[in-house]
Amino acid sequence: RRWKQHTVKTGIEAKYNSVKNLTLQLPNSETSGLPGAVRSDFTNFNPEGAAYVQDRWEYEGLVLNAGVRYDVFSPGLQVSSKDLRSGKRYKEQFSPRLGIAYPVSDKDVLSFHYGWTYQTPARQFVFENRGIATSVAVRGNPDLEPETNIAYQAGVQHLFSRDISGQFSVFFKDIYGLITVRQERDEYGNLVAVYYNGDYASSRGFETSLIKSFSHKFSAEINYTYQLATGVAEDPNSALQFFNGGQLYLPISERALDWDQRHTLSVMAMVQEPGKWGFRVLWSYGSGFPFTPTFRNDRKPDPELTNSRRLPSVARLTVDGDKFYKVWGQNLRVFFDARNVLNSKNIAGLSGFNWVNPYVDTAGDDYAIYYTETGRAGGAYLQDIDGDNVLDWVPVHDPRVFEAGRSVRLGLSITF
Repeated sequence: RRWKQHTVKTGIEAKYNSVKNLTLQLPNSETSGLPGAVRSDFTNFNPEGAAYVQDRWEYEGLVLNAGVRYDVFSPGLQVSSKDLRSGKRYKEQFSPRLGIAYPVSDKDVLSFHYGWTYQTPARQFVFENRGIATSVAVRGNPDLEPETNIAYQAGVQHLFSRDISGQFSVFFKDIYGLITVRQERDEYGNLVAVYYNGDYASSRGFETSLIKSFSHKFSAEINYTYQLATGVAEDPNSALQFFNGGQLYLPISERALDWDQRHTLSVMAMVQEPGKWGFRVLWSYGSGFPFTPTFRNDRKPDPELTNSRRLPSVARLTVDGDKFYKVWGQNLRVFFDARNVLNSKNIAGLSGFNWVNPYVDTAGDDYAIYYTETGRAGGAYLQDIDGDNVLDWVPVHDPRVFEAGRSVRLGLSITF
């Protein structure tokens, strides 16, 4: 049997990157002659390229997409061979891609996707200052391998009526070769921290949606996603805390990542007369993101507590609308846009803010400690305010801890 349609695509790309960087250093470093401040200055040139071929077949409703992509990356000829312990100056990978969609009935379609992606390391991880008299905490590693992502997804779509459809899918994603830090001896025998590929992460879950396409001046959509996102470390420099004596031990087991939001739900509705007026409503909900409990004067946190607690859930309601007029032959649009209509106090972050109050952060990360101990956001500092020789929390009600409150914008636009 012959395929009704057969399409082949190919492509190739090549890059020759020039990477420049300035990094602050301690005095008396190897580049102390630079103007302005003592800095690390490096310039590197590295080639990279990619080529792909993709084929598409269609036959009696069945759609098959298959392809492969070839990626190659090199730190460049300016890197000496002794810095490449693997002996490979060129890091290369073939990444297969496969997608299938098949109608099992006139109302149901099954689909499957499998694919690899290749991500070269950020250039500072490769070329960061490699001198011995530098304030750069971790040295770059020109022998780093690229990060590899392997993703799977399977789903089904069903048509309930002419304008109402639904879909359900499950997904998995494995991430290999994430960058972390280890210690090794340099050419002078000093123990230094160096980036290397050693961490792993994964995400999996399912998503479902119900969609009413636009008809009778109305459309709507409901989406729900459940997801687990776990990994060994969130930040490549997490292991550095252990080497510097800031953690009890080096974490090696998976835990919740910062973006591990288990439940998300959104509801969207739109009523409009095209070209005359429109009204839209979007409500979204998300369960709380993980956070790490922080305690007073905690010099060596236990990695087991990293992201072990959850922030409150967040909810947002957005409403907007517009009306169109014709005035003196010109197109006039009157609109409004209301964000966070319910004025929800969603937490944007517990810490990381600069504060001029000299009492803040005397016990560590006071904002995070205050929330850990009391469950109240907004920031505080410790001070004995009643003279009983016991430190008390003094809230500062920092608005930066929260997302923006209710805002309403009215506008008028004219199209000539």
